[in-house]
Amino acid sequence: MSTRKNYPYHVIFKQNEDLDGAMCETTESVVNRICHLFGFADWAVSMVEGDLDSAEIAGTRYYVHTAVRFTANGIGWSTDFKNLSRDPVLDER
Repeated sequence: MSTRKNYPYHVIFKQNEDLDGAMCETTESVVNRICHLFGFADWAVSMVEGDLDSAEIAGTRYYVHTAVRFTANGIGWSTDFKNLSRDPVLDER
């Protein structure tokens, strides 16, 4: 199911010592992208895991989430930020 909305959002980075000081997208940024694209309330979203991709810009390495598995109100979901699909394995009981 594709429910992508066509309005801007911001990706926020902070330095991550686990990644040798590279800049990594924050959890809050990922949650905000999910909420803007798919209409969830930010307080209801809890990120479980995600896939990172990186690029080097002006000598600094940046990591951004390209896919995420999360729950919203206890229901499991997966997204690649283009499509949203149910992920029943993540459902909270």
